[in-house]
Amino acid sequence: MLAKASLGVAAIAVLAAGSWTHPPAAAAGAAIDIGTADVILADGTMGCDVTLSATNTGSTNIKLLTTSQVRAKPKISPSYGTWKKLWGSEQTVPAGKSWSDVVRLDFGCNYLRQYRFRVKHGTNEVAFTFPSSGGTTITSIGMGNLYTKFFD
Repeated sequence: MLAKASLGVAAIAVLAAGSWTHPPAAAAGAAIDIGTADVILADGTMGCDVTLSATNTGSTNIKLLTTSQVRAKPKISPSYGTWKKLWGSEQTVPAGKSWSDVVRLDFGCNYLRQYRFRVKHGTNEVAFTFPSSGGTTITSIGMGNLYTKFFD
């Protein structure tokens, strides 16, 4: 029953109807899209695809560091889980351009999440949390113009 509880209302309704007894088989490392940004991960657990985006109007690249993190909690829980890295390598927001990336996160999209981003421009490094207080379930996070926000 614990696995069913983490699937979300739509999946539970399908389970209750008896037409789905376990997550469909997926190739190793693959996920199955079940609508919106929720996905079923290869291990059968729920995940969530979140789109992150930013712009850079500066004349040199800005780096989103590997120490950028996310943590999640069910809405009914009093506390968040541990922080987990968003990606394994630095992400570059090119000078004068926009950037976006989809990150596949543990747990369904109905979990509240907090993000902690570390941004570097030259030798200057800044950290910020989104949202600044509380948590969010949104699946498209626009960080805005990182250059004017932190380095201009």
